[in-house]
Amino acid sequence: MDKTTTAQNEQSGSIEAEYDDVLRTLAEHGFDAGIADTGGGCESIEIPLDDGGRLLVNDKDDLLAWERANHSGWSVSRFDEDGEMVQFESTKVGSVGGLLVLIAQLVDRQISIGSDLHNNGNLSK
Repeated sequence: MDKTTTAQNEQSGSIEAEYDDVLRTLAEHGFDAGIADTGGGCESIEIPLDDGGRLLVNDKDDLLAWERANHSGWSVSRFDEDGEMVQFESTKVGSVGGLLVLIAQLVDRQISIGSDLHNNGNLSK
């Protein structure tokens, strides 16, 4: 393994640790989410969809923050099976519950969100 590949694997490992709670919660809600290298040293949370499309999850204002302390909310882009972006939603709500609300809107699916996933149960924060 070359130095570049090793560095990329170490970065992916650290970002997976930063977003472990998000990945676990998505899995608990039936989503096969993982960290995807989107090129140029950038990472996103990727969720494959049954129709061949995918969702890419990033920070509200930019790429997925390497450190959760820099997280400012969520953006979710939906891509069709041809890789074309067909929908985009974002929120200032930084909780996992806020992310689940966005995902539910984009996949037209009911998702039960417990109050413990919200910031003090308040999605408008």
